Amino acid sequence: MNSIEFTGISGAGKTIIADKLAQVFINNNFKVVRSIDAGYIRPFFYLLMHPSKIVLSLSFFIKYVRKINKESTHFLKRWLMVQARMELLKRIDNKNIIIYDEGLIHVFRSFRRLTDNKFSIKYFWEHQTYNKLFRTLPDVIIYVTCNTEIVLERLSMRDGIISQDKIGQILKQISNEQKTINDCNFYQSVSYKKFFKIDNSQELTEKIIYDLYINILST
Repeated sequence: MNSIEFTGISGAGKTIIADKLAQVFINNNFKVVRSIDAGYIRPFFYLLMHPSKIVLSLSFFIKYVRKINKESTHFLKRWLMVQARMELLKRIDNKNIIIYDEGLIHVFRSFRRLTDNKFSIKYFWEHQTYNKLFRTLPDVIIYVTCNTEIVLERLSMRDGIISQDKIGQILKQISNEQKTINDCNFYQSVSYKKFFKIDNSQELTEKIIYDLYINILST
């Protein structure tokens, strides 16, 4: 086990938990690499050296995304960059603990929105596209959930006043989050990797974080 991905809606507290978990690993003499700190990673040049990855993702994108617009092209760029960054980190730091603050499971949430929530990881597994698209999924997925009121409060503190349209988008995302949980459960069942769900509605104690660390090491 050496790679961990965090996912969940914005404002759930993924970064805070990732910070605390990373510190527990460091305190126990592990070297931890965070994707948000990996400025030395150059995914763009990696993609130029592996054009087949661009072609595969582009064909996937054109086939399934309902329409080409600014949002969908932004998704494609994000998907490619995250995929390349994960593959590069695996190659460069394969002996250390890698924490992906944003990975393919997390980005896939955006894909579902662009396809009216029609698709799941299970769908691509059954249609034999899974291994091509999701080669760099992690050893452990941690899904962070949180009370809706707390999420809105955190986002307002972070981003300022939230418009009614934005609140509506957030509530819609929350209502669709069971699909992300289903994806994580399916991934665990077919890959024999680990999936943990953490409720961050209340401040997590050191014991909860340490227990999570122990459970991860047992994989």
